[in-house]
Amino acid sequence: MLYLQKEIAVKLKKYLTMSNITQEDFNAYVDVQESGVTNMFNVSVVSDYSGLRKDQIIEIMTNYSDLKEKYGD
Repeated sequence: MLYLQKEIAVKLKKYLTMSNITQEDFNAYVDVQESGVTNMFNVSVVSDYSGLRKDQIIEIMTNYSDLKEKYGD
């Protein structure tokens, strides 16, 4: 039972975190990614080009697959 509660809590946290990332935010990240101007792990430069905060970039990187599924190509 405790395992199930923990799993639900993790999924809820992930969902709430992802809901803070809009499609516009995700698209800004992908635009920088597709431009090839920087290594995407260089969060400071990605922030400069995309206008996203560093915490948003990290959330997008962490949940990239789920966000891509949510917002499409």
